[in-house]
Amino acid sequence: MKSLSAVLASLALVPIVCCAPPAQEEASTDQASTAEADMEAVSGVISQVDATLTAGDLDGWMALWDDDGVELPPTQPALVGKEAIRERDGEFFANNTSQVRSTVEDVQLAGDWAYVRDSYTESWTPKEGGDTTSVVGKSVYLMRRQADGSWKIYSLIWNMDAAW
Repeated sequence: MKSLSAVLASLALVPIVCCAPPAQEEASTDQASTAEADMEAVSGVISQVDATLTAGDLDGWMALWDDDGVELPPTQPALVGKEAIRERDGEFFANNTSQVRSTVEDVQLAGDWAYVRDSYTESWTPKEGGDTTSVVGKSVYLMRRQADGSWKIYSLIWNMDAAW
């Protein structure tokens, strides 16, 4: 009788052992979900870059930047901090209309940091009139997760595939 009781007790545990997911698997799934959400959020910032540049929305553009942001435009000194970025880019926004379309080529996550490599096409026309300039280029973004969980541009390096 003792052995029958032991067998029945063991069988009673089968649903618990067989059907309960391992804790490690749950953590792995949660991490994958978080990483996927972060990848989407970071790629979404690039979509917002296109939208703000195309709309000529300087305030929207500046809202995408970390307070300590650094922009590294081609053939110009580094722009360190949002005020320097606003000053230089504000001049472009004031004097030109543009169309920008980016394609995210690569996203890598490392904790609260993300690396994004993209390619883009851009055309701009002086508001006072003149020829439209069209370029093809590429960018590298370093983004930092903010305290509220959003992602902002910490550093942007961009250049064109050919001189304009």
